[in-house]
Amino acid sequence: MTIDPLHDIFHTTFFGVRAIQHWSDVVLWELFFNEHPDIKTVIELGSGGHGLSIIFALHGVTYGFQLHTFDRRRYDSLDWPLPKMLGLEKTSHVVDLFSEQGKKKVTDLLQTALHPLLLFCDDGDKPREFAAFVPHLRPGDHVGVHDWGVEFFLEDTVPLEGMINLKPWRFALADEMGGSTRIWRVQP
Repeated sequence: MTIDPLHDIFHTTFFGVRAIQHWSDVVLWELFFNEHPDIKTVIELGSGGHGLSIIFALHGVTYGFQLHTFDRRRYDSLDWPLPKMLGLEKTSHVVDLFSEQGKKKVTDLLQTALHPLLLFCDDGDKPREFAAFVPHLRPGDHVGVHDWGVEFFLEDTVPLEGMINLKPWRFALADEMGGSTRIWRVQP
């Protein structure tokens, strides 16, 4: 069986670490950080092996933001040379997002972290993550979701209508590129 490296997210790696992302999503993140160099904190919910964490951390080195990752388990990839060099272990939180401890840890971080920030929902229940944590964002922050059209849909944003004003960022380009990440900016 031939693996399609451009579209098979389960065989995508970044510097040898499993990324579970479309390459078009990596390009989208490059555009996002180039257009938003003022981001001060990135909070990644669901690290899935830390491939995307490496991409975020490298952008953090470039733009000076701090990265925090959350997952239910610790991945061995944290012991590999590049994640160690980037210090991912120090800001990788092993916790169930929906346990009392997990909810408190994320909401406390959303309150105390430097803003503007990016919250990226990519754990096991993206609609639930979105509903639980997006209301804690401030105007100027961003929220992204992975697995658009598979595990997360526009309808999943409806419960927050009237609570928070979200403006899509480059949805047409993301559609054109065929990626599975969508990003919104929190408006006043």
